[in-house]
Amino acid sequence: MACGLPVLAVNSGGPTETVIDLSKPGGTGLLRPPDEILWSEAMRDLISLPTEERKQLSTVAKKRVNDHFSAETLGKEMEAACREAIGTGKGRAVSDEIGDKFIWYGMVMMGVAVAGFGAVWILVGI
Repeated sequence: MACGLPVLAVNSGGPTETVIDLSKPGGTGLLRPPDEILWSEAMRDLISLPTEERKQLSTVAKKRVNDHFSAETLGKEMEAACREAIGTGKGRAVSDEIGDKFIWYGMVMMGVAVAGFGAVWILVGI
């Protein structure tokens, strides 16, 4: 889709969240069951798309990738999910106390790892 090409994908799991079947408005490809006959027919249909439909599909596919799957969009969604996970919700500042706990915990864990690794080298050297 990012290249403006139609997608042929299995109609289950992740592809159903990403690809919109051409039978629907804003279609970006074809979703079909994992059946070789249906896939060969789908490939034939995609190859025989009229030029104007192919151009329109290309524009829609690129826009969908940019709107839903760009690094910026995914970053915003990840930040929102993290904020929700620590109970701050959208639009509220992250608590300094929670942030400090994450930082100190991480530093303690790194210290323990380094100390443990150092102890191994001391024992090996003996």
